[in-house]
Amino acid sequence: VNPRPPAPVAARGLSLVRISQSVFGSFAKMIPDHIPASSGGAEVGVSLAGYTKGKTPWRPWVHVEFHVEQARGAASSHDGLDAHFSGILSVANAPAEVLEAEQPLKLTQYSFLEDSEGAGQFRGGLGLVREWETLTEDTVLQVRSDRAKHGPYGLNGGHSGKLAEVAINPGAPDERLMPSKFLTNLTQGDRLRIAWSGAGGWGNP
Repeated sequence: VNPRPPAPVAARGLSLVRISQSVFGSFAKMIPDHIPASSGGAEVGVSLAGYTKGKTPWRPWVHVEFHVEQARGAASSHDGLDAHFSGILSVANAPAEVLEAEQPLKLTQYSFLEDSEGAGQFRGGLGLVREWETLTEDTVLQVRSDRAKHGPYGLNGGHSGKLAEVAINPGAPDERLMPSKFLTNLTQGDRLRIAWSGAGGWGNP
């Protein structure tokens, strides 16, 4: 956590969240009844950019979203919270109407993700799913996410949350399952879907 040049340091928010979750996980071994299971979420940074055609010269546009820890882990006395930051970072939730009014994008889905939480005596918070559709011919997309290989941990017999998934054109013949971090181009009508992991459960289900 103390990188020296020329070490890569992009997507530092992902590292911050993972470090904090590791610290809490260590404390859970000492005081298990006082520490919740791991928060859920893919710690996502999404950047979309391009140009819109019009009567004037093409107008450049950039849209950036950060979604961090979208669900709280279960605790020794209650279920985890759905769609609730755990407090490590504070990020605003921009309404779909504002996004669509200002950028050539359409939000086609934004909802809870069924069965994404970690099971337990107390369940973890539900993950989310969000899907964007591009409305321009050439859009540059960059995604920085996590939790594609290791779900948010449960505690004291609780299960981990479901793994995160990133896909382009889900359900279509040209569907592409993507890695957690990538840079690519989209064309008009392409859809990006990100399914966040749910939080960990607490106690034997």
